[in-house]
Amino acid sequence: MERELNKHLTGEYKLGFETNIESETFPAGLNIEVIKAISQKKDEPKWLLDFRIKAYNKWVTQTEPNWANIEHEPIDYQKISYFSKPKKKLNSLIYLKDIRKVGDTSGRAENTLRCCC
Repeated sequence: MERELNKHLTGEYKLGFETNIESETFPAGLNIEVIKAISQKKDEPKWLLDFRIKAYNKWVTQTEPNWANIEHEPIDYQKISYFSKPKKKLNSLIYLKDIRKVGDTSGRAENTLRCCC
């Protein structure tokens, strides 16, 4: 079963839905400088930045819990990008139509999106 699962998780995406959106994305990794940059991009107040930095400083001292009896590779949090946003304001109706098109071909989203598109 594990081999079958890995085959699906590591294989090429085949469902055909892709929306290319030009985005500003930070490089992978998390540190205080990244937190400050994200806060600046979001125009957050200083008290919120201070809260985020305090939470980050606490988080880096913690270890991952192992009480769930689940075996997996350790998560490398430095391989994750923590900020990405479209460079232009998006017209969401265009993307809803794309989603509906995929729903029509996959048979999954028709009822969900009927009211939206």
